[in-house]
Amino acid sequence: TRINARPTLTGHTNEVACVAFSPDGTWIVSGSGDGTAKVWDAATGAELLSLKKQVQPVASVAFSPDGKRLVTGTGNWSGAEKVPGEVKVWDPATGEELLSLKGPLDSIRSLAFSPDGQHIVTGSGNAYQPGEAKVWDANTGLALHSIKTYEVHSVAVSPDGRHLLTGSMDQTARVWDAGTGGELFVLKGHRSGGRGA
Repeated sequence: TRINARPTLTGHTNEVACVAFSPDGTWIVSGSGDGTAKVWDAATGAELLSLKKQVQPVASVAFSPDGKRLVTGTGNWSGAEKVPGEVKVWDPATGEELLSLKGPLDSIRSLAFSPDGQHIVTGSGNAYQPGEAKVWDANTGLALHSIKTYEVHSVAVSPDGRHLLTGSMDQTARVWDAGTGGELFVLKGHRSGGRGA
């Protein structure tokens, strides 16, 4: 018997790889190995919509700070072959695709909006290829700059938007200047690669 049982969100046909709450807490988004992202009512657990199925597994999801946009990142991180990822921006209320990021993308492992909602940061790479963090214009979908580093499993943006943080399989977290992409310092001491945002 479960205590304080809540509805279970069911509907994906493969593992759920990522989840996020909308900033106001009314929606939940989940991304799955089945190539779908679904938006749910956080109070009732009802599925509100399923975004257009992607070719690759949905590996990361994030809401914009105002909750009016939802970004999904896809990629196949298990194989030796280099499979391109996709990053798409959606309207979470209607499921309409608003934007697809332009330019070459590797398999996406993590992503985040900047606090002002003007930029999207992606993290990519796997054991068979170098990692990369990219900063994108969230309105045009164009890449602003790229940071070559080890396999990037997680990215975050500081509250003031001036710094990026990456967690990598080389057992480090690295802090970068968000405007230039220059490395500021390295945090060492982990005994395993960094995962999760």
